[in-house]
Amino acid sequence: MKPNRLIKGNLIGVCAPSGTIKEKDRKDLIRASKLLEKYKLKIIYSKNLFSNSLGYSASVKEKSLDFNELIKNKEVNAIIFAKGGANCNSILDCLDYESIKANPKFIIGFSDNTVLLNTIYKKTGLVTYHFTNFKNFCEKNLEYNIKQFENVMIKGYKGEVEHASDWITVRKGKANGKLVGGNLASLVKILNTEYCPDFKGNILFLEDLSFESDIEMVSSYLYQLKQGKVFDEISGLLLGNYDSKQSKITFEKVVMDVVNDYKFPIIKCDDFGHTNNNMVLPIGILCTIDANNMKLIYEERTSN
Repeated sequence: MKPNRLIKGNLIGVCAPSGTIKEKDRKDLIRASKLLEKYKLKIIYSKNLFSNSLGYSASVKEKSLDFNELIKNKEVNAIIFAKGGANCNSILDCLDYESIKANPKFIIGFSDNTVLLNTIYKKTGLVTYHFTNFKNFCEKNLEYNIKQFENVMIKGYKGEVEHASDWITVRKGKANGKLVGGNLASLVKILNTEYCPDFKGNILFLEDLSFESDIEMVSSYLYQLKQGKVFDEISGLLLGNYDSKQSKITFEKVVMDVVNDYKFPIIKCDDFGHTNNNMVLPIGILCTIDANNMKLIYEERTSN
């Protein structure tokens, strides 16, 4: 199940199921709104977007109410999560999954929102979109990110994904499957729960933020995936950004320390994650990963 492509006059809803929107974030929200308004898209904020009722977060009731109201609002064509954080998993039991099925629309975000993207896909079959959060729309290298937004959300692109950085073949091979994954530290929160996506025969993509996950934690998370039999099931692995300057150890090295005894193809790039470049990775879309030629190919249209 895929949403319809965005057109002039469509309405974008912004809510914050993860981190609290702070005063310093407001200018980024304004700039992001102005950017999307250039495409003749309208922006609305959820009623509790700026709430910090718990002192560290909006309440579960506030967050889930905001999301569910945007889902049920038939005038809203897309929902973009405002920012990342750490506790969006608090609302998983409160989402109206039947309404999501009945009102398919773009659901967009990354980082902690990885939890929501994969959960919604698992529970409803709706393709969700791993891409920059709303406040990050106005960051550097907009040209690449905006082109990605246009291709997927406005044109429904099918074909090879454009590179903005050098891609590396970590292990040769070619495979296809549906895309699942996102932020590593967030994905393990739902591992072996009813919210975890199916990995069997699918392409897993992973990124992480060294500011929050040092190299030992990354190793630990990867072993959680291994012990959860995830690497026994996937057909390919796409690695995104992980800035490990402090340790001098690359993301691909620590990954290979864990998955060296498997055979699936692996590509490393810096075109998604906590970095300037962010390609759109539609969770649930059939793709091909070609590590021999460093390609990722959408095998179907990314939106209707």
